Order: sequence, then C-alpha cells, then structure tokens
Amino acid sequence: DLTVQFAQGPNHTLDDGTEVFWPYKRDPHTLARPWAIPGTPGLEHRIGGIEKQDGTGNISYDPANHDHMVRTR
Repeated sequence: DLTVQFAQGPNHTLDDGTEVFWPYKRDPHTLARPWAIPGTPGLEHRIGGIEKQDGTGNISYDPANHDHMVRTR
C-alpha cells in the first residue's frame, strides 16, 4: 500500500505551548518524515543540501548530530 497520509497541521509543541509543523520530525517506528502538500498554509519549510538538526531541520554543524543523521539514513 503506497497511500500517503499528508500532514494536515502542526505535529510538535514547543516548550511555550506553541504548536508548530516540524517537517523533519520522524515517526519513531518507521523513521518516515511527514509529507505536506506544497503551499499548504502553516506547513511551509525550507529545503537544501546542508546537514539539518534532527527534528527541527535547523542547519547543524554538530558532529554528534551528523553521526545520528547518517546512521538514521
């Protein structure tokens, strides 16, 4: 079954209670990331080839994060 369940809204809550969409947050069981249909309001994110921090998608130069991401991929 290749049916995709597209993201419909926020999938993470910040410490201050704000709900946000983290496009790089992986499902703990499948390691899959959420798919948002391009242009969906509130579900925008940036793309690029630089190593991202696990979960947030922020650029990361941390060697431990790099090791984690390589092993995850």
